[in-house]
Amino acid sequence: MKIKSFETKRNQLTIRGRKYYQDDSNNHHAVIISHGFGSSAIGSIRYAEPLAELGYTVFTYDFCGSGNSQCQSDGDSINNSVKTEEADLKQVIQFVREQPDIDKQKIILMGLSQGGLVSALVANQMPRAIAKLILYYPAFSIPNDARNGHIKDVKFNVNHLPDRLRVDGIYIGKAYIQAAMNLNVYYHIMEFKRPVLICHGTHDHLVDIGYSEKAYSIYKNAKMVPIHNGDHGFHENGYDQAIKETKKFLDVK
Repeated sequence: MKIKSFETKRNQLTIRGRKYYQDDSNNHHAVIISHGFGSSAIGSIRYAEPLAELGYTVFTYDFCGSGNSQCQSDGDSINNSVKTEEADLKQVIQFVREQPDIDKQKIILMGLSQGGLVSALVANQMPRAIAKLILYYPAFSIPNDARNGHIKDVKFNVNHLPDRLRVDGIYIGKAYIQAAMNLNVYYHIMEFKRPVLICHGTHDHLVDIGYSEKAYSIYKNAKMVPIHNGDHGFHENGYDQAIKETKKFLDVK
């Protein structure tokens, strides 16, 4: 397996990432992995490597204004939001579609937590460009949490939004909160009709599995995998089962 850095531009911001691949692979499918809130491409490595070993070309990257990895993208966290992350992912998709070794019709999106939310939203907007969608513990709860006055465990007054909020050591701005509050998640994912895999832990205390179960009921062509005792992030339990289910899902023609 080889690893190569890449860069692409969204307006004046540079998005940086890494490509995992094998030179001798005849598989021209690409998988684009989007990380979660406050995370980075580093958190995507453990998902990228097993897929690259199967012959997929896997792209990981940092959202602008998020992440602190060796391929850190431009931008400030105070300007980051679900909307800016949608724009970042669209730009990465465009970049990947321009690569000569990639089949434009065989691009797969994979999203982790908030990256899952973003991937689902973008897949809905680009249904012809995305062949399959893989969601691990997707944070479909973010809009509802924001309307209820909190991001994770940090509370705020919904009638007087703060200019900035410190969450997990990261400062987010009012734009993040407003974008989340105004988002109708299930309406904005329902048009995607291609295959979807959702893996969600039954012991996810950050994003209740019920949010994924509702998404599963809305998608036209989805498989829902409740992972017994799985936590958010599959750090303690769920990783092996999720990878196994993903490999089976990708083998389906």
